[in-house]
Amino acid sequence: MVNIFTDTSVDGLKDISIEHYFDSFTCFSVVPGIEVYQGVDMIRILSPGIPNWLTNTVLRCRLNAEDADTAIDETIEYFQSKGVKPYWRLCPGDLPADLEPRLINKGFSLVDEQPAMVIDLAKLKQNNRTPDGFVIERIRDAATMKEKHGWISQFREGKSLGTLLVDMFSGYGFDAASDWQHYLGVIGGKPVSWASVFYSTGVAGIYAVGTIPEARRQGIGSAITYRVLMDARQRGYRIGVLQSSQMGYNMYQKLGFETVFTIKTYTLPEPQS
Repeated sequence: MVNIFTDTSVDGLKDISIEHYFDSFTCFSVVPGIEVYQGVDMIRILSPGIPNWLTNTVLRCRLNAEDADTAIDETIEYFQSKGVKPYWRLCPGDLPADLEPRLINKGFSLVDEQPAMVIDLAKLKQNNRTPDGFVIERIRDAATMKEKHGWISQFREGKSLGTLLVDMFSGYGFDAASDWQHYLGVIGGKPVSWASVFYSTGVAGIYAVGTIPEARRQGIGSAITYRVLMDARQRGYRIGVLQSSQMGYNMYQKLGFETVFTIKTYTLPEPQS
């Protein structure tokens, strides 16, 4: 039985958003070859020999101030020994308190800031503006994901972030009971948008929302996100969470999402050849 999260206090929403964010990374443990380490000191996700910004990361750091610099050095060396560079994601609660300047002193630089947003699904707002003929379907197999998902289909054969994602989604399965559900927006048989939801930690997490460039500013992204959240509400979920891009921020605000904290991502420069 699913333990639905219902605490709508400010602290409760922030804490569950952080917990869900961590879970969205550790779920890669279902993919053969991806290393998922969860220790008292940190969470470390690593895809050896497959450089990318998602599956090579450090988060949820709980380092002692006395040992932090050594731990950072050892972590950098470990990632580099596997042929990838680390992306270090900072969230509230990371330790030591001066972890950010320590990373900067080690050569890391800020490459992204994402608002972590939450919504009480009872307060979800609908946007009725969509093009004629727009329909939303559920993706039911890996072949459809590879062919029609506008983001994943851009990756070619061979190991890449796209194939790692498909492998992870396949590990969870595409049936209606899976913790991961995927949606496709279609006009006249042509895929124009996509979105996924991850049911974990008692909340519904929205991921990989996108619309092809020529179909933007027509309410499509809002419509598919609304459909995903309505399905979550019908399943009994009370809270939705996501990490917004700059492009999607206003759309999520209009749906009723509010920012609870900001995730900062740091990484090292590319090695000199």
